Amino acid sequence: MQTVARKVVINLWPVTNTFATVINLSEDEEIKSTLLGADVEEQAQVLRWMSFSNSDLVSAFIGAFFPIVGKLPYNKKQVETSLAKLEEISAIFDARLKEYTYLATENITAGDLMSALAFSNVFKTIVGAEWRAKHPAIVRWFNTVIASPIYKEIFAGYEFVEKPIEYSPPKKEKAKKQEQPKKEAKKEAKKEEQPVEEQKKPKHPLELLGKAT
Repeated sequence: MQTVARKVVINLWPVTNTFATVINLSEDEEIKSTLLGADVEEQAQVLRWMSFSNSDLVSAFIGAFFPIVGKLPYNKKQVETSLAKLEEISAIFDARLKEYTYLATENITAGDLMSALAFSNVFKTIVGAEWRAKHPAIVRWFNTVIASPIYKEIFAGYEFVEKPIEYSPPKKEKAKKQEQPKKEAKKEAKKEEQPVEEQKKPKHPLELLGKAT
């Protein structure tokens, strides 16, 4: 079971376009009941968490991360809105994980696998130690999921970041290049402004003959 399940997890990477992959698992009923839920109610919960992490959580991550690293134009308000959205989403995870070990059932499911993948990007980039201290239930759950036999090899050596990444404005190289032509133009203008020395009037042709004796 672990071998097949591990193959499924590899197919889950990246998080997007994974619903069909997960649902079209092997015909092994044990795998289906464990990862997708044993009955209709459990399956609904698994799909709920898969959808929630694959849409809301991933969107909040992209909305904050992409502008910070320059993959989208930086907009401070957009980043702050996305980080606030992440807090709202985390509160929903917290509410569940303070009372239960896993998200959908009493066992690890595809909902946990997909959500942990999404959080692995979050923990590596936009949240640090301070955030983790405020959400111990999520951190405990995440560590439990990545330490499972299904994920152990994939997340070997995984480390959290201590401080979240920060936006660094691009260097103004173009502005410097534009300043040089302006300086040269000013120099040329100054040269043109300098008064041209008046040329001495040539002597009258008769003066060149000298005085008559």
